[in-house]
Amino acid sequence: MNIKIEFLAGQFVVNDKIGNLLLSRGFGTFQSNLYNGEGGLVLDPLEVMYIYFHKKHVFFSQYNFISKEHFLEEFNLKMEQFMIYEDLIHKGFYVKQALKFGAEFRIYDKHTSKNNNKDNSHHSTHLVFICNSRRKLSPQELFSINRVAHSTKKNIILAYVDPENSISYLEQRKWP
Repeated sequence: MNIKIEFLAGQFVVNDKIGNLLLSRGFGTFQSNLYNGEGGLVLDPLEVMYIYFHKKHVFFSQYNFISKEHFLEEFNLKMEQFMIYEDLIHKGFYVKQALKFGAEFRIYDKHTSKNNNKDNSHHSTHLVFICNSRRKLSPQELFSINRVAHSTKKNIILAYVDPENSISYLEQRKWP
């Protein structure tokens, strides 16, 4: 399977049958009117990086993928973000950015088939916050995270990558 990813107006786009296949596997967001009145699948940089390193025969148009480090730097991403993103996918979740929630990711259970529905009728179950030695959460931040999770009816996952690149998760479920 050949995957051609175009870089158009600052976005990574796949606009053929492969886009539909990737969408069914939890990648990207379908946009109906991207260019020339046609729709396509828009991928965020972490999705592009994952696809590039885990799928065979990935080709770019209008973009030169040099290395992981170069790619991460160009899109202002951290290696630990990619490691956690990759680990959550391998654990069986669909993973999306969650900037509007103040988190790194929101995750969907694959069994809800969220990304098979273009109307986004299913909701994410968790918000993922990355903690590390540079970012320690204060009690105020924890209260704020809890408020956001409670108001959006989501569970919280705190993810941590230790110096040996081992990933640990701490989950807080909603109160009954």
